[in-house]
Amino acid sequence: HGLEVLREIGRGGFSTVYLASRVPLEEAEGSTVGSPPSSPPAAPSVVAVKVVDKAGVRRAEHARELLGERDTLRRLRSSPFITRLEGTFQSARRVFFVLEYLPGGDLRGYLA
Repeated sequence: HGLEVLREIGRGGFSTVYLASRVPLEEAEGSTVGSPPSSPPAAPSVVAVKVVDKAGVRRAEHARELLGERDTLRRLRSSPFITRLEGTFQSARRVFFVLEYLPGGDLRGYLA
């Protein structure tokens, strides 16, 4: 599956979070028009994609925090209380966290 960004849903010091929909890989790669689908189309699912700019985490302590966040989300993947990490990947300039989308906003807004 590929991802298609729908809209921005949050912003932090070094990252931006987007709502994205999963796109079948054939669609994402530009499949031939008229070719039969390999399987019936599934309902599009949405995910949150946290995009972290590597330039912002160049200092060692920020890099450790980013790796710690990833490792914690991986360890708590089956917890019903933590958003599920579906995967991570990176480019030369950014790190991407693909997360379960939980509508309702930021927890910080509920604590204030």
